[in-house]
Amino acid sequence: DQDGISIPTQEGFLESGNVWEADPRRRVDERMPMLRNQADHRVNGILPTVVASEIVSEPANGGVYRNGETIEIALEFDGEVDVLGRPSIQILLDGADSPERNAVYSLGSGTDTLTFGYTVQAADVDHDGVALAERDSGGFGPATTRVYQAGTENAVTGHIVGFDSAEGHRVDGRPYATASSVTSAPAGGGVYRAGETISVGLTFNSRVEVEGVPSIALKIGDHPAEATYRSGSGTSAIVFGYDVQTHDRDADGFSLPAGDGHSFHDGSIFSAGREVEVEGTYPGFGDQEAHKVAGQVSVSSISIGSDPGSDDTYEPGDTIRVLVHFDDEVIVTGAPRLSLDLGGSTVAANFQEIHDQAGDASDSTGRVLTFAYTVQDGDGDDDGISVVANSLNLHGGAILDRAGNGPDLRHEAATFAGHLVGVVPPMLLSARTTADGQEVVLTFSENIDVRPDLRTLSRFLGIHVSIYPRILIDIFIDGHRAHTHAPVISGAELNFKMDTFIRSGQQVTVGYDDVFARDLPGILVDDHGNALTRFDERAVSNHSTLSADAQELWPVLSAYSLTVAEGGTGSYTVALGSQPDENVTVTLAISPSGHLTASVEELVFTPENWSSPQTVTLTAGTDEDDINFWQEIIHSSTAEGFVVGHVKVLVED
Repeated sequence: DQDGISIPTQEGFLESGNVWEADPRRRVDERMPMLRNQADHRVNGILPTVVASEIVSEPANGGVYRNGETIEIALEFDGEVDVLGRPSIQILLDGADSPERNAVYSLGSGTDTLTFGYTVQAADVDHDGVALAERDSGGFGPATTRVYQAGTENAVTGHIVGFDSAEGHRVDGRPYATASSVTSAPAGGGVYRAGETISVGLTFNSRVEVEGVPSIALKIGDHPAEATYRSGSGTSAIVFGYDVQTHDRDADGFSLPAGDGHSFHDGSIFSAGREVEVEGTYPGFGDQEAHKVAGQVSVSSISIGSDPGSDDTYEPGDTIRVLVHFDDEVIVTGAPRLSLDLGGSTVAANFQEIHDQAGDASDSTGRVLTFAYTVQDGDGDDDGISVVANSLNLHGGAILDRAGNGPDLRHEAATFAGHLVGVVPPMLLSARTTADGQEVVLTFSENIDVRPDLRTLSRFLGIHVSIYPRILIDIFIDGHRAHTHAPVISGAELNFKMDTFIRSGQQVTVGYDDVFARDLPGILVDDHGNALTRFDERAVSNHSTLSADAQELWPVLSAYSLTVAEGGTGSYTVALGSQPDENVTVTLAISPSGHLTASVEELVFTPENWSSPQTVTLTAGTDEDDINFWQEIIHSSTAEGFVVGHVKVLVED
């Protein structure tokens, strides 16, 4: 009765007896008035019972309770309870040898919720999560303790509501590794060499002892390496070591994959003073940049240490110096050799000297070995000298690292295109105009001519051979490409006839047209077939005595050279370089005809739109052969002072 006892109004007593006055003897008045609810006299004869249970603690890290952490369980009753002593309840750890564990009362007396706690021990394991045993009676122990109805001496019912394995509340009290680290350092250069020891430490959350020779797996390059126990038994820091072998190599630095929970192979690690084996997992780490591994010193690169001069060519008597770079210091004795390939012939370059890392010559120790070969009469190489792969030969001498180990002498082949032998390609030396302004004369370092097979091709196609110098070399007057014709080759000179007079004071330049040179390299060659050396646009000495002509009207072309695929299109724009007094009609003509058509035949410019570019679209036809064609778009006009403009077009098959 939560409101308190009450007595209703009554007429008489119950049938089991009577009430009499003492004297005289007669029955009393049996009417009784009402007694309302007495709040100080409430009634609860129902014993409290557990209606709910739950885990109210959280693991410190990763959903797993570790050794020393407390698991807390709260029991909710349907009434307030008092506690005498320290009663306990049983939780279940499924992974342990004996699953029952006593969780002991910690707080809550006088309320409807009691909290019980269990401190995880080293041997406790439950991979599924803590469970609470269901009990119909006798759920609290031991007998010397009591849980009873608050304010009474009535013991509560022994019924306990349990729960199954609680995910997120796993238990592993075994010692475990909390961190991993590198505890060694390479002797020099951030690289471990053969015979050096890589040391890795595992830090545990408590002291541990080692039995046998446990090991962990490092990763060196793409291969595992077994690091075995070296020191630390009886402490919380265990050190493992791996002795580097000559075949080991890791340019990014070795790493430690995380342990997956398996044993430590040929040994065990236990909790200090207890026969509890540690948890087999441990944290790893990635590539250690400052801890590279190269069991053997090896060749890192090969370079050229000599200069062939401005013509990129070594002549007889010149010395070719080849530098072999090692990734660490080596000691050289005797006279090792290195094989060079000169145009298909193999020659030996002899060891000359050794340099330290700073490039200073040393008596015997350093990282860079210099090998030298003196060019002989008859040597030739027109595509660049090469170092033969794996040709570093001790030749009775020795190359050793600082520890006395032989390095890895293997190396790739290396070719150096800018280092020719016995081959001097022709070069442009100078360019000038003639006094009459009608010609530009180019002078080369030796005799030149059009490549013989191109002469044959021009006859086959019915094209004059003079087209080849014209498509390779451009003449510009004040930034405008000028049209040339009838070039004449005479020994070391190439003479271009100009369609437009060059006048005194004009800026004249000569340029090498890469668009066409890429498609057909080696158009102009010397007597030995060596192609003209490419040259950047350079100034032409203007010796013209013709006075300036203010009436010249130049077409402004957005491109002077175009490449159009067969069956495809290309475009460029045309404008005028100055404002005309009247309309100017520019006529387009294609030479030679065929293979290429233009979207317009005429362009009209007025004094108003003379500077607005007009677009010309070119369309290339198709044919059955696989031959490329060169054509030219000629822009002419009858307007006074108009300078004919030209666009070169390569139709690619």
